[in-house]
Amino acid sequence: MFKYFCDKRILTLKRRVKDLETRLKSVNEKNTLSAIYSKKDTLEQEGIFKLLLDNVNDIVTLFSSGNIIVYISPSCYTHLGYHPEEMEGKHSLTFVHPDDQAIMLELMNKTDYHLSFPIKAHRLVHKDGSAIWVESHWKPIFLEYNGQQTHAVYSTRMLGEINK
Repeated sequence: MFKYFCDKRILTLKRRVKDLETRLKSVNEKNTLSAIYSKKDTLEQEGIFKLLLDNVNDIVTLFSSGNIIVYISPSCYTHLGYHPEEMEGKHSLTFVHPDDQAIMLELMNKTDYHLSFPIKAHRLVHKDGSAIWVESHWKPIFLEYNGQQTHAVYSTRMLGEINK
């Protein structure tokens, strides 16, 4: 009799385990589908942002905390004659006109990542050695890019003469 009771109890427990396994499998499939849709949404958003950055006329740059260029939009080629891979990994002052480097360095050293920064007109050096005037806008955008904390600057090319 005791054996019959134990066998019946074991059979009931086995059914409950099987039911729980079925439910767990269903939940895992739903979580997997949810994760897939979430990843799809993220990739679509990244694609949209990449499309925008690749087609914007301004030069969009992400700098590491040491002012190393970690990303620069393809528009740098149109304005400066450099491909992005030629600029990425170099210090931002590398491309600033020598007469403007001290002012820009001072501005970068005053950078407070919690405030908006002033708009600054300065010159950048084109690959052919000529100088172009740009207005640079610093924005405190905290973004991790390739494992580094960055801040963003976008620069608009200025046409015509400018007074210092």
